[in-house]
Amino acid sequence: MSDETKDPFGWVGATLDEKYRIDELVGEGGFSVVYRAHHLGFSEHVAVKCLRVPDSLEGKQRDRFYESFMEEGRLLHKLSRATTGIVQALDVGAADSPSGIWTPYLVLEWLDGKSLEQDLEEREQFSRGGRPLTEAIELLDPVARALRIAHDQGIAHRDIKPANLFLTEVGGQTTMKVLDFGIAKVLDEATGTSNVFESTGNHLQAFTAPYGAPEQFSRRYGATGPWTDVFALALVLVEVVSGKRALIGTDVAELFVASADPNHRPTLKAMGCTDAPEALDEVLLRALAVEPKQRQRSVRDLWNEVVAAAGLSDLASPNSNRTALDSGTREPLEFEVESDGTKPVVGPKSLADMERQPAPTELSSSTQLPVDSSERVEPKPQAMSLVTIAVVGIGAALLGIAIVLLTAVVLEEPKSVAVASAPKPSSSAAPAPSAAASTLPAPPTETILSSTPPRKVSGGKVPNDERWLDEFRVQRLEGAVGKSLAESQALCAGSGLSLCTEAQWARACEQYPDFGRVSAWTLSAHPAGFVVRGGASCAVRAVALGTQGTPDRVALCCGREVALRSSNMNRTWLKATAKRLVGVEATLNRRDMSQFGSLVSEMVDVDDKLLRREELRAQLDESFTTSPNQWFVIDTCGVSVKAPEKKPNGPTRLNPKAPKRFRENAAWIAECEELRYRNNTFTSAAVEYVFGGSGRLQSVRDVKPARAVKTQ
Repeated sequence: MSDETKDPFGWVGATLDEKYRIDELVGEGGFSVVYRAHHLGFSEHVAVKCLRVPDSLEGKQRDRFYESFMEEGRLLHKLSRATTGIVQALDVGAADSPSGIWTPYLVLEWLDGKSLEQDLEEREQFSRGGRPLTEAIELLDPVARALRIAHDQGIAHRDIKPANLFLTEVGGQTTMKVLDFGIAKVLDEATGTSNVFESTGNHLQAFTAPYGAPEQFSRRYGATGPWTDVFALALVLVEVVSGKRALIGTDVAELFVASADPNHRPTLKAMGCTDAPEALDEVLLRALAVEPKQRQRSVRDLWNEVVAAAGLSDLASPNSNRTALDSGTREPLEFEVESDGTKPVVGPKSLADMERQPAPTELSSSTQLPVDSSERVEPKPQAMSLVTIAVVGIGAALLGIAIVLLTAVVLEEPKSVAVASAPKPSSSAAPAPSAAASTLPAPPTETILSSTPPRKVSGGKVPNDERWLDEFRVQRLEGAVGKSLAESQALCAGSGLSLCTEAQWARACEQYPDFGRVSAWTLSAHPAGFVVRGGASCAVRAVALGTQGTPDRVALCCGREVALRSSNMNRTWLKATAKRLVGVEATLNRRDMSQFGSLVSEMVDVDDKLLRREELRAQLDESFTTSPNQWFVIDTCGVSVKAPEKKPNGPTRLNPKAPKRFRENAAWIAECEELRYRNNTFTSAAVEYVFGGSGRLQSVRDVKPARAVKTQ
């Protein structure tokens, strides 16, 4: 076990805190490693859970992190003493591992058995199907009791899923225990910790998307709390009985759609269990409501309703091993707790309190996605319709995102103008260069203009901006000097790359300042031409016509990534969104339509004209033939995810005879800024995309006609 890939901390064979001999690594997750250890004092097996903490967490940040971690460890210990339904916490601390890694750890009771996730997988493997309803309720009863204890104190788990429910034997009887109760949230609560984790690419989320409630995906639905566990436990019950996972999706975006689609709630009957009692389906319909305030307030309420609706009156019998959760009040434990924060306080006790509670800001209590429609920016520039796009072969992105197009004043002179310092925009708007600004500096040396090896640019925010980029590679190629913008893009494309957008250039220059010593084209449009960055430092910004290749201007090539803006910079969501956007762009630019059917709905409303998917594809195929040199690049996007609305579509400037039609079941309403190239002409466009509950494109609408970008 000395191999770091098997034992990242090097604890196997060592003794922790002079009390726990670490015998074996038994499990590894995104933010922790679990060992089987031997308690030298009790001579018993224990589990030691070690958290992964990046080396960059130092000084006061680490102190705050450790204080929060210890607080949560004590909280878990007191909770686990109150019920056997929660894995028992025995110790908490931190130590330097044999390999020199600072290791916060929890010591937990050792459990023999298997997780509910493993049990469900085995049943599926051997075609056993779901469990009978009574058996499923009995199986999950200890979980409901454990959550009731926590909810009575205002504490929510927020990551109830089969992997966190463990089947084990206690006193000769099989029971189920709840794992990972609230510890993960300390990884985001310590001030400044979140950014440290994000910079390592290991940003954490304390919920699992296939079991996530809408409020965990998006703050629009409010705070997380006991009602979040109600949602998850209902999903688990449905899965145990039906034998099938209730929320279906291949990534975070699709799972969000499934979680928040009010027209399809995954109750037992909806999952094919036709013999489920109607009353129970009504209970589950409430528990799985999209709006938290419509659900049962806590698991106590949910489980009592489940037991009654299932007709299991004997569960309330004093002689039964399985008693319904009583609805009376409980004496509080010997401590106060809170559902979000580093020090315990009592959480909201009523729906009114819940509605007043501010939306959480940490991923530990809610992995948030942008949805606030009030923050959507109305697109200012123009865009061509998808019908026109189909004709010219520039297709729609599957997951387009709200865009703010360039609003700078058009220059009077067709020559490069430099801006003394980089802007600090609140959007992607490019400010007009000043007429008094100085010209670009003198050409740098040949060394600066030489090619560079590929470099990795880590994901993060664009400097002086609110946009975010996933990681990408950047490279200056041989022969990248003195070309026009179109020639530069062709050079990059020949290596499987693309000219960097302005956001990518700024992110790359922040990490590699030598890129700022020479001016470089970007694929970001301006009313007077294209944005040029660099020439003396990373702060220099200019605008030039696309044909103005100069001896000191280079093509800096990047791997394709889209700059994203949202009211909530959740990395998991943004990564999934960027991946999908780049994938669709590549599919259309490479003329590979093999995935087209998975991108769009069977019927697509294109500028108020309903087209079959096959009709749209035929138009795209035709345009590929007539204009083989066309391509498009998505520059900056901003996503707005909102609950479905009925919003009338009617006549537009481009289609004045369009019938009024209602757009329904929309999961995303998005806008994207795109730069398009066809027949040696560049245009900049903004298009509104609407995606339905399946995550596929269901309608697209022009904002205004596309605007030509000056090139000469």
